[in-house]
Amino acid sequence: MSLLTIDGLTIRFGDTVVVHEVSLELAAGERVAVIGESGSGKTLTTLAVLGLLPPGAVASGSVRVDGEELLGAPERRLAELRGGSVAMVFQNPQTTLDPLMRPITSPARTRTSCRVASASGWASRWPSRAGLAC
Repeated sequence: MSLLTIDGLTIRFGDTVVVHEVSLELAAGERVAVIGESGSGKTLTTLAVLGLLPPGAVASGSVRVDGEELLGAPERRLAELRGGSVAMVFQNPQTTLDPLMRPITSPARTRTSCRVASASGWASRWPSRAGLAC
């Protein structure tokens, strides 16, 4: 089973389609780069996975993480997944990451309010959980 499956994701603002039928699968140990011109929908696609689309945006299609459908999921469930099963490092690293910490520990400290040592332990387990060899 794929860790992330996006199938036919379409995002609209009113009658205007801004992301048209994006599909991809990501399995454990795989990496994907979403590249494109400014305004091509990279950020909106990722925000849809996290359930963080801006007001007025409507998503259709399917977004599944570990087989669980996220489009239309209650905010409470999405909040439980964010920073644990699903996370994003936003485009502006100057406002996202603490320069004194490794990037992977910043989400751990933000989500759990833990100390650096605890965050480092948490972060060291993630590559194997994602199926990556270190």
